[in-house]
Amino acid sequence: MSNSSIITQMVIAVIKAFNVPITAKRQIRVDSFTLSYSLVFILLPLQ
Repeated sequence: MSNSSIITQMVIAVIKAFNVPITAKRQIRVDSFTLSYSLVFILLPLQ
């Protein structure tokens, strides 16, 4: 129950990250990579 809600919040966070203005396009690319890279280490212990 809690795992699904955590994943849902992560998905929402990723969606919000891509809704940043186009002027921050380069920063989005870095943030999305860092976010997805850190999500791997966050989700691994949950499985």
